[in-house]
Amino acid sequence: MKALLTGGTGFIGTHLIDLLLAQGTEVHVLVRNPDKEPALLKKKIQLLRGDLFSIPALPAGIRYT
Repeated sequence: MKALLTGGTGFIGTHLIDLLLAQGTEVHVLVRNPDKEPALLKKKIQLLRGDLFSIPALPAGIRYT
């Protein structure tokens, strides 16, 4: 499964990333500033730089509405 997460630099988001990774989910995280949470750079996730007003091209297989 693939997941796209917004708010990954926040308290809940960082814990949700860990939960998804533990379940074997491929995690893509939309972040404005990855430097805000340096621990994200150490995790096996894909960072997408942008925000809800300027979403970058999403990886294949991610469905959204």
